[in-house]
Amino acid sequence: MENPESKIKYYQSRLGRITGTNYTEVRKKAWSLYHDIDVQTGNRNCYVRAAYFDKQKVFLKTFWNHLYDKRLGHRIQRMPYYAAGIDLLKNSRADPEVYYRDSEKCYRFYGITRDGHKFIVQVKENRKGEKYHMSTFPPGHQE
Repeated sequence: MENPESKIKYYQSRLGRITGTNYTEVRKKAWSLYHDIDVQTGNRNCYVRAAYFDKQKVFLKTFWNHLYDKRLGHRIQRMPYYAAGIDLLKNSRADPEVYYRDSEKCYRFYGITRDGHKFIVQVKENRKGEKYHMSTFPPGHQE
């Protein structure tokens, strides 16, 4: 019997997890990264261009809305992977796991941080073809 994890292609991120002694420090660093991208795009909707989607835009604000719907414990687990998740979106060409939820196409990308921790990035595509960064979290973490 074949191990299902053997088919997964991981993107090796150049970035590690965001460090900090508490949630506030990590959130401040992650939000600063988001703000830097927002200033660069100069658009109402902050986005990055994703290599896998042939440099199409992936909008980032949905991540923050989704994150703040979670309880504090889940936010603490997810936030350190934000920088590595953005790096994955910008540079990964590895084939994601594709599935459908509520008539929307969803992509699940897998990555490894520079310091060796695995993580997952979820992107949702609506009917118009617009893509949204939904979540970044460690494996084994229930979505």
